[in-house]
Amino acid sequence: MASLDSVLLERFLPNKTTRLQAESLLRMARLRTAPGTGMSVDEGGIGLPAICALIACERLGDRSFTKEVAQRASCLRPQLFEQTLTIVRTVLKEQDNIAPSRSTRSTHRPISYDSLTKKYGANRVDPHIVKECQRVERELAKALDDNSGWNDRRITATIFWWCCEARGIQTAPEKEYMKTHEIAQNDWNLVKFQLTRCMQYDYQRLRAKATATAKPPPPRPANVIKIRRGAIKPVPEATATTPVKRKGSSVHEDSEGESGGYGAGAHPHGHSSPVAPFTPTISSPAYGLSASPPLKRMGPLKYRPVHPDRSVYGLERMALRDQAVAEFIEWKRQNTSSSASATSNPIPANEWSS
Repeated sequence: MASLDSVLLERFLPNKTTRLQAESLLRMARLRTAPGTGMSVDEGGIGLPAICALIACERLGDRSFTKEVAQRASCLRPQLFEQTLTIVRTVLKEQDNIAPSRSTRSTHRPISYDSLTKKYGANRVDPHIVKECQRVERELAKALDDNSGWNDRRITATIFWWCCEARGIQTAPEKEYMKTHEIAQNDWNLVKFQLTRCMQYDYQRLRAKATATAKPPPPRPANVIKIRRGAIKPVPEATATTPVKRKGSSVHEDSEGESGGYGAGAHPHGHSSPVAPFTPTISSPAYGLSASPPLKRMGPLKYRPVHPDRSVYGLERMALRDQAVAEFIEWKRQNTSSSASATSNPIPANEWSS
């Protein structure tokens, strides 16, 4: 309840019991005469505190606040005061007719968001559902100009159901839920209407959270493929046929052995400069590797990028370096021998003239 309403009721009603009754009536009157309910009081809203104080005194038999005093305290014209008083009495009378009896209400414990969450298991879907309900209740109280906090089981139960429905949490069918918590159809429709009218932003926010939770997992990246992890099966020794190259791997066998490449037993080309050849075979006993190509790994499926073995990179570099050094030494030896033979056998002068 707004601070101004509390101050006015304290001045109108010194009796605490009557004041608490007037606060309860004022809270329900503001809720049932809000814009869009069909019972709006328009300009007479300023006189609701005095009118509810008058009705509370009439119900409790307190004669300290009469009708004439209420009309002057409401700051309304007599005709407008009578009109507003009639509307408020009508909505409060309807509320009394559809509300459960006092004996029935006293047999039930007051409900809270925590008890509702535990009853319907909403915290298993969203651990913050209680905070969401409390936030919606605060925002609704601000929208209705009532900031004192509500202690009405009908409003609490309706807000909880509304938040769970927006969040996508299954609680109970609407009719069954209303019967369980003793909520009349008019009260249910009224509170839901105010929530829909004033809390559009919170509804969209809760729906967005529900949609984000139900999103499917993102698709697998294009550069990630299925492979099987596990030990590599032993394979027989390599034959004379050309080994098969594994797709997508930089570790491969030399497929140019039969076409004059740098395979085993291949003759060096007639290079005039020490150019490093293509990656040599690393299946020699010196490196302790088999000549067969690596096979697909076996085991349970795992999603991980395929990358070559780092240890084979080092062996390739070592083999390439040894091959390059050997060819450079051979090339240098041949050039040295040829230059030495040319120096020992000079060309005759008659050959120069010819």
